[in-house]
Amino acid sequence: MRNWQSRESLYDLVWSNPMTKLAQQFKISDVALSKACAKMYVPVPPRGYWVRKAAGKSTHQIPLPPRPPGLADDILIGGSRYDAYYGQRLSEEEILGPIPPPPRHFWHELGLFWKYGFVGYGGQI
Repeated sequence: MRNWQSRESLYDLVWSNPMTKLAQQFKISDVALSKACAKMYVPVPPRGYWVRKAAGKSTHQIPLPPRPPGLADDILIGGSRYDAYYGQRLSEEEILGPIPPPPRHFWHELGLFWKYGFVGYGGQI
């Protein structure tokens, strides 16, 4: 399941549910989810956070740092890594559509002229 998430929404999700349960919702591994958080500079709960919280002990939530310059606002979680670059995948009609003819340039004809010489060359230079 492909899902675009902003830094803020990803931060809220990570600190409201364990990573393993979130990863199951996104249909990815928890390692992939933690890598997505690291890529977006989203802090994740430390090891044992959910056990301490369930036991009623005090826990500390790390605040979301400001977005570094040049970092995108959103991240694609799940799906292929190429989906982020190419967006929607092409339909079968678009893929299997008519094939356009190859381009024909003067430079192509000039290359054939130099390769074969004047013999059989019908164009003019």
